[in-house]
Amino acid sequence: MDKTYEPIAAVTANGSASDYEFTSIPQTYTDLVLVIMARGAKSATMVLAQCYINFDFNTNYSNTLLTGDGSSAFSSKLNNSSGLWFGRLPAATATNGVFGTIIANFQNYSNATTFKTVLSSASNPLGELDATTGLWRSTSPITRIGVATYGDGNFVSGSTFTLYGIRAA
Repeated sequence: MDKTYEPIAAVTANGSASDYEFTSIPQTYTDLVLVIMARGAKSATMVLAQCYINFDFNTNYSNTLLTGDGSSAFSSKLNNSSGLWFGRLPAATATNGVFGTIIANFQNYSNATTFKTVLSSASNPLGELDATTGLWRSTSPITRIGVATYGDGNFVSGSTFTLYGIRAA
């Protein structure tokens, strides 16, 4: 079965902002894909990008993060989190104009009988790769997705966020 990607919405940051949100997500697709090309403004080496779904800031999320750089690996798990981890992006100390990429897949997002699973991968200019598995423990269909950095911090100007719907052909 062939699947097609259809753009739903896109935003490019024209100044530093702490979060971006997609609202009124249509329920006509099988899955959603969020593509992020961004950089954090925080003074750190890396920033962790995360999302919140349907304005749910409660501890209804579980996360597993795997990361590696070709010579070492690390994993972390967090239950009862207030957001879903996407992976790490370069921050203010990275070379100017360098952005990281995150691709997040929201499976079966409109199903009203199952919890929602999100799989994402992130690459950054330090040669590290992240893979995350997240679970939103709600049976509500996803109608809003917000993207933010973990803790305080903004995304810099030029960061882009594009949401696609996948329609079964």
